[in-house]
Amino acid sequence: MVVQVLEHLYLGSFDDVMKHIELSENHVHVQAVLTVDLKPLNCEVSAQFCYKHIPILDMENENLLVHLDDAVSFMDNHRLDNKDVIVHCTAGQSRSAAVVIAYLMWKLQMDYKDSFEYLKKLKPDIRPNRGFEEQLTMYEHMGWRLDKTNKAYRQFELERIGAMVTSGREITELGEFLNGVEDVRSPSNSLTYKCKKCRQTLFSEANVIYHMAGIGNEAFSKPWQKMTANTGSDCKSGLFIEPMKWMAGLGEITGKIGCMKCSAKVGSWSWSGERCCCGTWVTPAFHIDNKKVDKSVPVRLPS
Repeated sequence: MVVQVLEHLYLGSFDDVMKHIELSENHVHVQAVLTVDLKPLNCEVSAQFCYKHIPILDMENENLLVHLDDAVSFMDNHRLDNKDVIVHCTAGQSRSAAVVIAYLMWKLQMDYKDSFEYLKKLKPDIRPNRGFEEQLTMYEHMGWRLDKTNKAYRQFELERIGAMVTSGREITELGEFLNGVEDVRSPSNSLTYKCKKCRQTLFSEANVIYHMAGIGNEAFSKPWQKMTANTGSDCKSGLFIEPMKWMAGLGEITGKIGCMKCSAKVGSWSWSGERCCCGTWVTPAFHIDNKKVDKSVPVRLPS
């Protein structure tokens, strides 16, 4: 059943939408359709409306966030023009529900929990998958807009790319990710790390990825268990960073990290992850050997 979420905004399944298009049930005059599904509507059908297609699967590692700004604008622009917008996926429960929740969060300035409860009262069968729930919470923390420089978002995207590499899928997103990595050669007031052998600056504090400290040696007694308890504080032992533009061979599942200038080995990477010495499993893992780099603290001259 198609439900009215707000004035001029409706949510339903593929079958619901087709019935409304063909029969104009419930006096809904469809003028705009937003499809959140891998396949778009038939061209003959979609040509009748203002149409937008978001091609994603109902899988936890799908990147919904990258589509939300455009989806929100599509819905809002048509609502402001007093046009009825229907959002749908296959069942109207996960993908399309997640997009409508994002719109509620943005339009009504609500958090994820309140937006979810609002929609669930109208359509009790909604159930966005866990990955979408986590992304919508991230969307809230980013201020209801996509911020590709956000640390949490970059870690999420890095984990997605790692999953694609280890499964043998084509990784078209890696180049875009690397383009967003801060250039360590740029002037910076942050702490930097240099190759101990040749003093080449390799990365900065902004590139460091922190994780919760694990439970130590106990985690190594069952190495096949990647998910382990943590102490609730940041790890102070292992040094893990984002993949950098100067790293070679990142399309491989594992590899060595060599200094961009002298080629001395400073670490290694594994897209499938590795266990930090603190006991936490880090995925993907771009692990720098603390003994092979030096910290360089910026000098602040008196003004």
